[in-house]
Amino acid sequence: MTFLDAPSRTALFEPPDAYEEALARYALSVEDVAFARTHRRSHNRLGFAIQLALVRDLGRPLRAGEVPPEAIVSVVADQLGIDAAVFTLYAQREETRREHAREIVAALDLQPVRRSDYRTLITAAAREAVATEQGATITKAVIETLKGRKLLVPVPELLIRLAMAGRAAARRQAYRELIRGLEQPSIEALDQLLAERTGDRSHLGWIAEAPEGAKLKNLKGLIARLDVLRVAAIAETMAYRASGLNLVVNAIILWNTVYLSRAVDYVRGQGIVIPDELLSQVAPLPWVHIALTGDYLWNEIDRPLERFRPIRANRFNPNNFKFP
Repeated sequence: MTFLDAPSRTALFEPPDAYEEALARYALSVEDVAFARTHRRSHNRLGFAIQLALVRDLGRPLRAGEVPPEAIVSVVADQLGIDAAVFTLYAQREETRREHAREIVAALDLQPVRRSDYRTLITAAAREAVATEQGATITKAVIETLKGRKLLVPVPELLIRLAMAGRAAARRQAYRELIRGLEQPSIEALDQLLAERTGDRSHLGWIAEAPEGAKLKNLKGLIARLDVLRVAAIAETMAYRASGLNLVVNAIILWNTVYLSRAVDYVRGQGIVIPDELLSQVAPLPWVHIALTGDYLWNEIDRPLERFRPIRANRFNPNNFKFP
């Protein structure tokens, strides 16, 4: 699985093509309009305003030779009262584009990213990666840190490397926490999982490939892996932590059961017929959508919140509900 898939990369680093999204993200303030109007000729005012809006949205000006989507040109032109067609004149003058970019960067007091900033950005990524493995979310945290520190967003390749370094740092910290408090015999037993092999894989590799699908055979596979880990003679304090997983599993099953029911009610409310015999085959066991890292607080478990999270109706697609 790639750290950042193509749609996420486009959403984070490229301006939107859709008019509605451009309208929401590229609204100019009164000050922005006044700033753009200090420049001569309509095509220069339009091009300057587009670059200014781009810096505020994506943290960068136009790249060399880049032509923004028609939706953005149209939205910005309407706010300035300028014909969008004049942007073609602006696109022909690369030197003017560079001058405007330097002017915007100076006016907003922005600075390029330096090596001395890397540690701060990696730390921001690691902090986000404690709660999620999703590359898009981690990368967005780095972008927000850049904007907060008035730093220009660098090329995507560098930004992704910094985000991945933060995720790796968060994983290392998680690994250290996993063995914290273990006695030496237990650590040595765990080391043996690297040395002992089953076929072409170490025992650790086999454990790491634990199945996640909601099937009975996968649950049996998880139990087999737990049996191998128990041989490591984990100390009593660690056993308490492991026993907490039972509560976590039950919480996941409860969460999935409640929200599966609410999701089914919503879909049926849209006129979709879902046969009951199909629902009987759905198991509330998947956990890939749940971040398992973090602290689990059970002190308020006897006082459940009397509210639900909203159903993500924007993801509803009736074409996904075609049954044989």
